[in-house]
Amino acid sequence: MGSPLQGVSMELVNSGDQGKTYRLFANLDAGARIDAVYGNSQGDLFIGTANGATLYQNANGGPTSKEINSNFFPFVPSMEW
Repeated sequence: MGSPLQGVSMELVNSGDQGKTYRLFANLDAGARIDAVYGNSQGDLFIGTANGATLYQNANGGPTSKEINSNFFPFVPSMEW
């Protein structure tokens, strides 16, 4: 069985003056899913930036999108990004 991965794609979302938000997608065969992303001693997992860029995490946010309550966006607009 071959890999269901067809490729990756990126979308730049308008974040206003807050910076840039990139959405990264794994394009899979219909019905396929990703259950985990991991690294090990033979292949490191690295999520990071290059050329001096930094990652942004709002202090009012959470480790994943499930912990972010969109009802707060009107009060803390930067949480959306």
